Amino acid sequence: MKLVPEIILQRYIQDQFDQFQNTFEKLFDSRISYVRRNVPEDKFPDLYFVLEDKREIPIEVEWKTSNFDHADNPEFAIFVEQNGIVIVAIEEKNSSLGSIKQLTVSLDKFEKWFESHAGEIVRESLVPLREMEKKKRLPKLWLTLLTKKGGALQHFKPALEYKTWGLQKNYNVNHETHLEGIQEGDMIAFLAGLHGNFKSKNTGTKVSGRYPLPEWIKKSFNGYFEHICVFKVTRGYFYDNKIESKIWETNPNGKWKDELFPHRFEFERDPLFIMKDLKVRKLSLTTKKELHSIVYSNIGICEPSTLVDILHNGMQVKNNEYEKALEEIHTS
Repeated sequence: MKLVPEIILQRYIQDQFDQFQNTFEKLFDSRISYVRRNVPEDKFPDLYFVLEDKREIPIEVEWKTSNFDHADNPEFAIFVEQNGIVIVAIEEKNSSLGSIKQLTVSLDKFEKWFESHAGEIVRESLVPLREMEKKKRLPKLWLTLLTKKGGALQHFKPALEYKTWGLQKNYNVNHETHLEGIQEGDMIAFLAGLHGNFKSKNTGTKVSGRYPLPEWIKKSFNGYFEHICVFKVTRGYFYDNKIESKIWETNPNGKWKDELFPHRFEFERDPLFIMKDLKVRKLSLTTKKELHSIVYSNIGICEPSTLVDILHNGMQVKNNEYEKALEEIHTS
């Protein structure tokens, strides 16, 4: 089995450079301010540790010392002159290094870091392929549910302001949810204000909230959505967990404490159209099942026929009443 690509080790060192602070203070009497990559990607040396006193120390990264083979590189003399350092996981003897100092990283620490960043690394590495994939398909229809219980209704106003929607960090973005497949030009429909109830067979009392599919598909089911707002997606799926990118305020003592909702996409501020008073019982069986799955899964892809069914059975809001309808959603 091949080793993890060296560029991942470089990324680990760039992200976790604080582990070398004490050593650099002893060697250079200055702390590391930040790390910059050399460009292009395969250029020698791999990195530069930029010190607080503005000096730049060249860094070459190797899994093991014996992999270092840059002694014949035209830049090698400069590397030595600038007190370059080789950082490795396995330290070995290598005569070509001469007096160049080696530092080591812990494989255990690297493994833990890699496990916690694997998803992010995979997503970034797939970006070129995602771009190719985007050029080969027709726009898709996405639906997501806004409810009071989950806080999504309250989050709709800032979402409109920033023209961005996000899902929680632990949301399972994978081949089943397909969220990473949402792209520019798709449509996103927000299903807002779900109401309804049914009589429990066990207690005989009326129950609202999570509706079993057998109740949901009955012609007598009284469930309905207050509004369905459809927007055009302007930027496809991306992941943003930077604190400065926070959009939604959350209860510091609640379920979403410190949640940044980093799985995101962007959409136009002005809706393509808004429907209201969509009664579930009027819809086709296929549409009912698709909407029911959205209620339970948060977000998903639906067939174009679902949109046609919604247009046919809902009441369309007039263009000059869009702002009023949008205000009703996030204040309901």
